[in-house]
Amino acid sequence: MSKEHLKELISSKMNQYIELSHFIWENPELRFQTDKAAERFAYMLDKEGFKVETNVAGVPNAIKATFGSKGPVIGLLAEYDALSNMNQIADLGHKESEKENQPGHGCGHNLLGVASLAAAVALKDYLIETRTGGTIILFGCPAEESGYGKAYLAKAGVFKGVDAMLAWHPSDITSPWYQGTLAVVQSYFSFEGIAAHAATNPELGRSALDAAELMNVGVNYLREHIPEGVRLHYAYIDAGGESANVVQASSKLHYFIRATEPKVAMDVFERVKKIAQGAALMTETKLSVDFDSACMNYVPNKRLTDLIFENLKQYGDAEYDKFDLAYASRYRMTLTTSQVEKMKRKLTSEFGTETASWVEKQSKLSLCSKVATTPASNTMMVSTDVGDVSWVVPTGQFNYGCEPLGTAPHSWQWVANGKSEIAHKGIEKAGQILAFSALDLIHQPDVLEEVKKEFAQFKESRPFQSMLLDNAKPH
Repeated sequence: MSKEHLKELISSKMNQYIELSHFIWENPELRFQTDKAAERFAYMLDKEGFKVETNVAGVPNAIKATFGSKGPVIGLLAEYDALSNMNQIADLGHKESEKENQPGHGCGHNLLGVASLAAAVALKDYLIETRTGGTIILFGCPAEESGYGKAYLAKAGVFKGVDAMLAWHPSDITSPWYQGTLAVVQSYFSFEGIAAHAATNPELGRSALDAAELMNVGVNYLREHIPEGVRLHYAYIDAGGESANVVQASSKLHYFIRATEPKVAMDVFERVKKIAQGAALMTETKLSVDFDSACMNYVPNKRLTDLIFENLKQYGDAEYDKFDLAYASRYRMTLTTSQVEKMKRKLTSEFGTETASWVEKQSKLSLCSKVATTPASNTMMVSTDVGDVSWVVPTGQFNYGCEPLGTAPHSWQWVANGKSEIAHKGIEKAGQILAFSALDLIHQPDVLEEVKKEFAQFKESRPFQSMLLDNAKPH
């Protein structure tokens, strides 16, 4: 028995994995409302002989599927939530929605979750056939995009007892994930005012819209006085209506506050709340602050990521053919000049052992089939609830290049590519790398011990304290 046999085990069931991925793509669901995806996952895992728990720790549509009862405990993370307003016709070379204002899989989670499931099933089959000791747990996780299901699961202790956690994400370049991410806290700020005729009795009105605008102005001034690496974003949820001749009696803002460290994010959150209070005071309106959710920054376990990198270098190159390249060229042609230049900089950075001429040649192609030779290790200006997992379990993950080169996450191109042969090959390859890495951990106890030792050293100085408020509930 070998890794080649694991490949065969995944390949033998690819038809059902592709069908599941297409089902999730065709039924995009948001946040914790991933009923259809979770039901399909639970059904398939139960059919494969896993002990399946649903709505774990009271988190809607969270799944814990366990096989085995001894040996190293290896976890795999699966996601299946979509993004709002990202509906896109599959395989189309330009932006066009089939259903306006509907969700879509702009981050490839229909691929992500299925590849993790494929790895879990293959490992289960391997353990049975070889009578090898080991426990595999697949965690089906809703609300990665916003809501942060894994943060609630981590706070509830659901990941306790797992020796190492593995994950992956679709991307345009294949590379191990040595980069950290930002912690984030999300909150709603609502202002309640008094409506009045804006021309005949403006003095009787108290504008909630003015309060929201003043808050945003104040936060924009705050940007000059916050630590490096902090990011502040906001969106109007309610601007008070469409009648300009009415003093707006309501307004609502949604804020994201990101930082390299959880404490910094929470400290800036407190300052933002004070600005909101000042805006309410200036406008004589009532303020309500409603915590939405939060997640920790991701801290990669270097030894575990090294192990993943070893498997990527040996087995990770994609097998794209001329038909795949021709298909992806429809998305390559949509890139702007600035996107192409950014792609070239990324290729230069992540393939530092290659020549400038290689970078130039690769940048003209629509797909990248090679594994990065000099992967990035800086902090990414994004957030993921895998961060919370990494604070309670040694965690390693990787990106797999099954998206058109130069295209960005959360783009229509990623949605359009979601049912392609390229996407299918991404599921299979990512599933293999996850399975191979898990197998190494099972058969190489010395490596697993090194992974756990590194994590123990991290925990000594930085104990886990969830960013979720005590009364926070998944919603």
